[in-house]
Amino acid sequence: MADAMRILIADDETVIRMGLRTMLEEHGYKVVGEASDGEQAVTLAGKTNPDLIFMDIKMPGLDGIAAASTIMTRAPRPIILLTAWSERDLVQRAQEAGVLAYLVKPV
Repeated sequence: MADAMRILIADDETVIRMGLRTMLEEHGYKVVGEASDGEQAVTLAGKTNPDLIFMDIKMPGLDGIAAASTIMTRAPRPIILLTAWSERDLVQRAQEAGVLAYLVKPV
């Protein structure tokens, strides 16, 4: 049996992180970390080496797009942004940062 995909979740809303973690683990994925802001996401991405990152955009301090850009510069990996925001400038910034996908909540 193959190893479970390792996933990092970054969202400032605890209930969102908990719900996403539950859904992922129920489907056999391994959540290797949870971050509540962009700086923590960057740090955890370096420490846990996830296969995939789910990240919100609007978080305290470093936002999700800036965090994604930093992660992609240091050690590129697939990043999916999950956000309630669909403004064109945010989508463009996300594309420039190199994210895999931009999904608008609720999904």
